[in-house]
Amino acid sequence: MKKCWKLLLVLTLALLTAIPVLAAETQLSAAGWVKEGGNTFYYRKGKQVTGWQKISGKYYYFDDGILEKNTIAGSKKEGYYYVDQDGVRITDKQIAMAVKFVLKHSRMNDTPRDRLRDCYDVLRNYRYQRIYRNNPSAGMVPSYASYMFTHRRGNCYRYASAYAYIARVLGFKVRVCAGGVNTRNGRYLSPHGWCEVKIGDTWKMVDCSLGRHHWRHNFFLTTREKYPFHARCNKIFTMKIKNHKIHWTTKRDGWHK
Repeated sequence: MKKCWKLLLVLTLALLTAIPVLAAETQLSAAGWVKEGGNTFYYRKGKQVTGWQKISGKYYYFDDGILEKNTIAGSKKEGYYYVDQDGVRITDKQIAMAVKFVLKHSRMNDTPRDRLRDCYDVLRNYRYQRIYRNNPSAGMVPSYASYMFTHRRGNCYRYASAYAYIARVLGFKVRVCAGGVNTRNGRYLSPHGWCEVKIGDTWKMVDCSLGRHHWRHNFFLTTREKYPFHARCNKIFTMKIKNHKIHWTTKRDGWHK
């Protein structure tokens, strides 16, 4: 009986000793992409990589070894960039401008929603500039955003486009809406545009242009039903990321209030 217990004890000790050795061997043999516990890592020569890494021609950022996705990633030393849902650095000009805006006007440790609010408060204080002969389209959204970021002024379409890029780099799905609005009693709707941000399963309106002039009303993440004025949406321009590039699509819409 004593011999059996001794044999069992020896086998147990041997097994416990072998486990860390096997784990170490597994780690040393790891190479390439590895998913563990819902996180994604990349190994070179058995070690997790960190910081910015160029892999197969694309740049990724690993925070303590964990791949960052759909967020502003990086460090002051190595630089900050937006990375998409796959963790790939996006290099579009307007995305870079939005990252710079967000870093300047919000705090890194705040929640994405708090940062949305901080950026809204800053952007709606940019000077309104009346610009005639606007014919908004999906192809014009990037130039509208660039104009607002560069000149710190613009009309409703430029507010909306710039804010769409801001919300995107903070990790939200976004779209720009073009239609009309009436801020007074009457039936005539003036041409108007605004941004919509997807919060959970709901698209919510962010109207920096009217938010600048009508402080008594809420234009930040309000639903269409609670929008304070008569409005109509004719077209929706939705941002898509395909092959790690920004694309804008167009869809007809018939909402009115």
